[in-house]
Amino acid sequence: MESPVEKFESAVRFAEVAEQLLAEGKIKPHPKDVRDNGLEGVLAGIQDLREKKVRGIKLVYRLQ
Repeated sequence: MESPVEKFESAVRFAEVAEQLLAEGKIKPHPKDVRDNGLEGVLAGIQDLREKKVRGIKLVYRLQ
């Protein structure tokens, strides 16, 4: 079992590799759909997911 220090060091190495792969364009994050209406909009987003209106995107809501 890894110690907390070993886990942290593994996470740092992973982050460095992931950052490099992103910079090189070898991996890409999911596209995002930025929506308004804050937390109230989340309910509509959940309904969109249930109705399969959105797929393969990250739903992001602005809090004001």
